[in-house]
Amino acid sequence: MKYCIAFIIFFIPLLFANVVQAQDEKPSPVQFHGSNTLVGQYSNMQGIGSEIPPSFFRNDLQMTLSVYDIPISATFFITSMERDYRQSIKNFRIHFDARELLKSKGLGDAENIISSVAFYKLNNLETVKEGLMKANDLLKVELLNCQRETDKLQQEYQVSKKELEDAKLKKDNDAVEQAKAKVEEAKSKLDKKQSNCDNLKTKLDEAKARIEGTMAKIEQAK
Repeated sequence: MKYCIAFIIFFIPLLFANVVQAQDEKPSPVQFHGSNTLVGQYSNMQGIGSEIPPSFFRNDLQMTLSVYDIPISATFFITSMERDYRQSIKNFRIHFDARELLKSKGLGDAENIISSVAFYKLNNLETVKEGLMKANDLLKVELLNCQRETDKLQQEYQVSKKELEDAKLKKDNDAVEQAKAKVEEAKSKLDKKQSNCDNLKTKLDEAKARIEGTMAKIEQAK
């Protein structure tokens, strides 16, 4: 294991140099780059209660292999600081760096790429807000027309009630019955229209609440 580790530590820098030299001559679809950090200490002294051993080494190797601009990264960390009573801290990890791929394709810098989802969400919220604002304006117009029609039906209802009173004063039974029917019809139309206006008011309040909620989300997404 020690020989393998030593081979990796000392061979990788040589490989970096060869790859860089080859890239200077002619760009290759396969590129390899990375960095390596080696930290160590040798001592025969140690503080009381110290968790750090007197002698140790740590090696952190980070590598990226690009095949036709598709980056595949790997990290390799080894250390002699492990003990039987500690959990293992050595690790080897391979991952695909989508952010670097997008950046290499010229789709924007790293910060723009990271925030692209937020911008997409913000644009969607702006579209939702515009739709809600239009619906809100339409509801206002419908409510205004409904209130005008309600006022007109209210006047007709009052006229029918006056006609009923006049018929009763004349003691004309037929006229009274006709006036009663007219009053009931006017009252039914008035109640129905008033109910429609109340429904429009409820919808308008809901639209206003949704607009306020959407605007709050927009502020959070900025």
